[in-house]
This record gives sequence, C-alpha cells and structure tokens, in this order.
Amino acid sequence: MASSSASPPARDSDTTSTNDQLAVVDRPDDQRYELHLDGEQVGLADYSLSGEVMTIPHVRTDPVHRGKNFAAQLMAGVLDDVRSRNLTVRPLCSYADAYMRRNPDTEDLRAS
Repeated sequence: MASSSASPPARDSDTTSTNDQLAVVDRPDDQRYELHLDGEQVGLADYSLSGEVMTIPHVRTDPVHRGKNFAAQLMAGVLDDVRSRNLTVRPLCSYADAYMRRNPDTEDLRAS
C-alpha cells in the first residue's frame, strides 16, 4: 500500500486508538475486519477462511462516512494482513474485486 493512514490490522486485544487515526482491526471470532476512526467503527469487511483462502463477500462503510476513502483504506489494511499471513483472497464483493483491479500490486494475492 502506497500511502494510507490506516495502521496495520490489530487483533481483538488491541484497542489502541489515537485522535484522527484510522485503525483496521481483525475480529476473527466475528470473521470480519473493522475500520475504526478514533475508536468508532466506520466500516467493515466480512470474511471467511477456507484453508489459505480468505473469501470477502461484503465490504461497507457507514453512510455518514462515505466519500472519505475509508473503504479503500480498510481494503489496504485487510490485504496487508492477508499478505503477512501468506493467504490469498477471493473477492466476491464487487468493491473488493474493483479495489484489487485498481491496485495491481495486490493481484498476486488473488486466489486462482
């Protein structure tokens, strides 16, 4: 990811947040990543895991926060985490698929 203000994905136990900061948090028990802005959840990406493939059926940003590039920052954090875990992605969500197509450096993460 070139320039995102979202921090690397945190795990459930990490509740660190600073003012005007975006944080991507993995909630494995809920099978979703959340995007937090100053501790408030402003977006989410649902997922399921099958072996080494993460399927992403749904990405959304709260309506009041649309148009702020939050979904892209969420996807960047998700894909950074996917890469660090040596997983691949099956983007069923049209947004997730479009994000990967717009960012060719993530195409190597696409499940075949």
